[in-house]
Amino acid sequence: ADRVALVQALGDLAAMAITRARLLEAERERAAQLAAANAELSRTQELLEQQTTELEVLNEEMQERNAELAARVAELDAVLDQMADGVLIADTLGEFVRVNPAAERIYGRPLVGVAIGRWTELMHIEAPDGQPLWAEDLPLRTALHDERVVEGGEWTAERPDGARIRIAGT
Repeated sequence: ADRVALVQALGDLAAMAITRARLLEAERERAAQLAAANAELSRTQELLEQQTTELEVLNEEMQERNAELAARVAELDAVLDQMADGVLIADTLGEFVRVNPAAERIYGRPLVGVAIGRWTELMHIEAPDGQPLWAEDLPLRTALHDERVVEGGEWTAERPDGARIRIAGT
């Protein structure tokens, strides 16, 4: 009976040793997985730090370019404001986004924000021969539609005081 108990105790010890060895192996595998995940996280962190540095450099470059653009816009505004010729700058839809003072003096009214569709109606735009001129026929619309420079456009417009003026434009 003692031998049976001893053999049984030895069997239990062997089973416990096997179980412990399996647990140790599983723990080693888990530790290796954690180490690999930690290494991957470190690589990802390094990559993010590198990208952050690159973004900071790009942001600084963009700020410098924006400052340069702002300076150039200010220069352009100064030149446009001093010109005797009227200059109207339109967006791709044909709406005026910048008009110099000379253009507003010529037409006798503010023009920024006036939709080109209303422009012909508001100022009674006509062809030089007195025929109505529709917004689609204006050099600006033709230039935008055909994506080309239109030179030698002529039309007449009515100022707020009722006087008609003749305009030649490109």
